[in-house]
Amino acid sequence: MALPKNFQTIMLPLLEIVSDGNNHKMNDVIESLSKYFKLTEAEKNLQYPTGSAYIFQNKTRFARLYLLKAGLLEAPQRGFIKISKNGSNVLTKNLAR
Repeated sequence: MALPKNFQTIMLPLLEIVSDGNNHKMNDVIESLSKYFKLTEAEKNLQYPTGSAYIFQNKTRFARLYLLKAGLLEAPQRGFIKISKNGSNVLTKNLAR
């Protein structure tokens, strides 16, 4: 696979990765997502032209932000996320995206 085009593409896989209900370190989630999307080291380390951020990490953090705002994820402590009850309910609907 190639680098996801936008953060919306990352949302469902992110929910699936944290679906066990445990607290997950955000860096571990990013690594699991990079394996899910079968990214190469070069794709994982691709930066914006300004060199200010890694593209894949940035998109993943935006996906996390919007899932938090939608109430599908919770942030139990800094740097950690877990699925919420609403997030678990969404996964039971077997959505394609």
